[in-house]
Amino acid sequence: MAPAEFSASIDGMARRLRIQYPAARYHVFNAPEARKPRQLATCHHALATELRACGKGQADLENAPKGTAWKVAIARTLRSTVAPSYRWLANQLYMGKPASVRVHLSRAN
Repeated sequence: MAPAEFSASIDGMARRLRIQYPAARYHVFNAPEARKPRQLATCHHALATELRACGKGQADLENAPKGTAWKVAIARTLRSTVAPSYRWLANQLYMGKPASVRVHLSRAN
């Protein structure tokens, strides 16, 4: 086999490269980088909807304590409907670190 047909992986084992054809169409919308903007837009829309339902706004998110009951309720609803990451929830809801969000959600069950 020619050296160009193999690629070194992390552990040093050689693996065969994927064959790609110039005229082929690949599923680009299944790639994570193509999904991410759509998922983020959905998460932002769901957050705005939940905030309106609670009668809260951006200032309330910034000023309320990290583990406030309504923040935990919004986080739980978003996790069950649009499944954002704990990091995204922590940043958008001003709840501290992602691990803190996970702890708040597990305690509230």
